[in-house]
Amino acid sequence: MENNLPLEDAIPVLPSESKYDCPAVKGYLLNLFTFVGTVFSLSLLYPLVYFFSERWKLSVTYIDGKRLTFEGKLWHCYGIYLSGLILAALSATVITFLASLVGRYLPQFPSEWVSLGASAATAALNAAFLSKRLLRWKKKHTHFADEIPSESDLRHNLFRCALVSVLNTVLSVLTLGIVYLLTYRLKYAYYTNSSIIDGKKLIFKGKLSALYGRWALWILLTVATLGLYLPLIAHNLQSWATANTFIDEEEDTPSP
Repeated sequence: MENNLPLEDAIPVLPSESKYDCPAVKGYLLNLFTFVGTVFSLSLLYPLVYFFSERWKLSVTYIDGKRLTFEGKLWHCYGIYLSGLILAALSATVITFLASLVGRYLPQFPSEWVSLGASAATAALNAAFLSKRLLRWKKKHTHFADEIPSESDLRHNLFRCALVSVLNTVLSVLTLGIVYLLTYRLKYAYYTNSSIIDGKKLIFKGKLSALYGRWALWILLTVATLGLYLPLIAHNLQSWATANTFIDEEEDTPSP
């Protein structure tokens, strides 16, 4: 399989090396582009920026010396996104209707507050579920370059994946980000250890002890730059996570 994305700046990768071969400047601009494109388009362009940013990231990602390539289609990405928005709108409508119906027969029932809270919780769960559907779609269309394509997938229940994402976000918010590094590591390991690429199971071996010192420095730089350093933190975490992702040779999944 060929990937037509430019790789003229790529640095040779050792056969057993895992690496996110993206320069820091490009990684910063890519994450900034994703954020700005999503926010200023009120999320309407999110599938577009997600598609192109993830395709680029995968094109410069190596797992055990094997470069990844992505074969997903933009129209499919938009289909998943729009179906998720429709589901979220329908869920909010049903919850609001039921709350108002109960409030009609029980005047003391705080229907507006219950409706607002339930809608917010449903929206958060739907957002997490949508992100996991996109993640699974991405996994299914990710392969090793220059190899015969085989089965790729995220081998876990999507509802469970969404709950993991929501719980990690809640813990990070409640602790004001103090345990974010821990939740990031747990979530990334959970998804990686559930991933299959061309019949090969992946495994994550990252240790937080090697990251805490740099994490403190990154937080200080973020505060000093009034948040401008944040996209680079995302890039640094991506580089660290990729460098600790490998093919689990003991549990290769046979091709169907």
